[in-house]
Amino acid sequence: MQSVECRVIDLFVQSGLTESNGEAKKLMTSGSLFCNEVKVEDPQQMISKKDFANGILLLRKGKKVFKVVKMK
Repeated sequence: MQSVECRVIDLFVQSGLTESNGEAKKLMTSGSLFCNEVKVEDPQQMISKKDFANGILLLRKGKKVFKVVKMK
């Protein structure tokens, strides 16, 4: 992640967990997207430096698909 802030929905697309913003929004409304084990409910939610624990952010789609995002 190069910028200071970005939308959580964009982060799911950039990480490859979802193919598009539309898919991410559909999964979000069904309650299948999580950021640091907290359900993502707002597509406009912003992710910033403070959301990273020790430089790491955990994204999850469903029960078994995870992606670790490291801050540069």
